[in-house]
Amino acid sequence: MKIHLGCGLRRLPGFVHVDPDEATQPDHIGSAKHVPLDDDSADLIYFAHGLEHVPKADVPAAVAEFRRVLRPGGTLRLSVPDFAVLVELYFDGVRLTRLGCINGGQDNAHDVHYAVYDYEHLACVLHEDFYDIREWDPYEVHPLRFDDFSFAKINGRLISLNVEATCK
Repeated sequence: MKIHLGCGLRRLPGFVHVDPDEATQPDHIGSAKHVPLDDDSADLIYFAHGLEHVPKADVPAAVAEFRRVLRPGGTLRLSVPDFAVLVELYFDGVRLTRLGCINGGQDNAHDVHYAVYDYEHLACVLHEDFYDIREWDPYEVHPLRFDDFSFAKINGRLISLNVEATCK
């Protein structure tokens, strides 16, 4: 089974869709801290631009939930705003506050960012429950292009940190 966590209105072929907002009509109502599926039931969790919406104190519980739902050897594929790239863009003169990639759009209760991540920070968050933590290229992994922020660019630069890891 492949899970699209925090799916919003996006539907990916072959995925089970999980979102906290029932208005998006997902297959299951759930969140990063509570994925309403069985232990060891998934081969893949895809969570694009969602982890930054999890309050910092809840991130360990979310990572434990990913570990619970994934089978050993399963893949966690995350995409978050890449803070290192965003800082570089900021110093190049891009005003990021209007773009929502730092603080979220804040147009509803779910669209607030609680944390920023660079590769080292995200790898540190995952290292106890996952191994083989590495970046992934959305153009190789999703050649048909999922319509989400894992492909987002500003001034020609990919602004998403796309990281995948293997479940222990």
